[in-house]
Amino acid sequence: MLLVILAVLFMLAPASAEAQAKKLVRVHLTGRHQAEELLSYDLDFASHAIQRHADVVVTAAEERFLQKKGFKLQTLIDDLASAFAERFRSTPDMGAYHTYQEMYDEMLAAS
Repeated sequence: MLLVILAVLFMLAPASAEAQAKKLVRVHLTGRHQAEELLSYDLDFASHAIQRHADVVVTAAEERFLQKKGFKLQTLIDDLASAFAERFRSTPDMGAYHTYQEMYDEMLAAS
């Protein structure tokens, strides 16, 4: 029985990971009504001001939902995880942000 459960979980894992992959899209808005409708949804907004468009981090399911609702979408970054990983590989310094290890090392050096 345990093997059956593990087999089912193993088969569901790739679908689950794919469903959680996120992308950055720009939602083009036709007016105030459409902006208010977009804001009424529980989405991860990357824009701080919404006027003619809003940038939103979405899963594939959220992207399909918005398209079905009639929103015009433009993909800005197709795979956010890969984009962040690539950016971090090319520039590991995070500027003003410090990792736990960097903070720890600085505190040791200061004492």
